[in-house]
Amino acid sequence: MMNHLDITRRTLGITFLREQQANVVLWAPQAKQVAIAIHDQPVHLPLTNDNSGYWNLETDLIKPGDTYTFVLDDEKECADPASLAQPEGVYGPSQAVDTGKFYWEDSCWINPPLDEYIIYELDIHTFTPEGTLQAISSKLGHLKKLGINALVIRPVAPFPDSKEQHYKESFIYAVQSSYGGQPSYNT
Repeated sequence: MMNHLDITRRTLGITFLREQQANVVLWAPQAKQVAIAIHDQPVHLPLTNDNSGYWNLETDLIKPGDTYTFVLDDEKECADPASLAQPEGVYGPSQAVDTGKFYWEDSCWINPPLDEYIIYELDIHTFTPEGTLQAISSKLGHLKKLGINALVIRPVAPFPDSKEQHYKESFIYAVQSSYGGQPSYNT
């Protein structure tokens, strides 16, 4: 149930709290019925409404790497608005990501005083010829030598591959797949 908001951890979308156990949470206050369709599996798993607009499910049928969509009221199929990965682009299914598998190395990081920040706004697409996060990581030493100690990385969220496609940004937690996707962003 989502009666209590926990700001210390990710709660929306798909999270993996225990080995082999996925927790699914979707905010869909207007929906009368919600299910999750796991691609490459013939079953739709129903979510339970907690009467506050959130829909929930705990299951061992969803694994990291699985692609999925939500099915609202047995008719509208849509990607997860809290998705961490959109491997087939903004019009494709979402992909389950286990953030607990990433080793964070920031436990010794000390935040410098605000007046000591030297911020560089970096555009992923134009900063290197490859336009990927991996290519940027090879240039971090150069930026550090210039005195830069903070980056604003943009754009990150997925966008359509074609300029002809109309799109309103909505996957604010995901990383554009052509940049290397979510795994590259963690490195």
